[in-house]
Amino acid sequence: MSSHNISTLVFDIAPRPLSAVPRGESVRLVRIDAGRRLTRRLAELGLTPGVVMQVVHKNGGPMLIAVRGARLALGRGVTDKILVEELDHTVSS
Repeated sequence: MSSHNISTLVFDIAPRPLSAVPRGESVRLVRIDAGRRLTRRLAELGLTPGVVMQVVHKNGGPMLIAVRGARLALGRGVTDKILVEELDHTVSS
């Protein structure tokens, strides 16, 4: 970094599995690390790269997410394969 005043920093944050996202948080889908069949099925349900989703419920059983105006229940094995990122990587100083 130079000595210039920097008002905005951008961090490259690695994607994390959807299963690690706390209830109430909204995230953006980066990719699905699964076979073609599961990836296609999730795409049919509206889970495609770039889509924003919110974790509505997660307590032991399936995770409930809100995406594209619908609610989907996804098992832990599936949510482990869905990689997401925070909506905003920018930190203002």
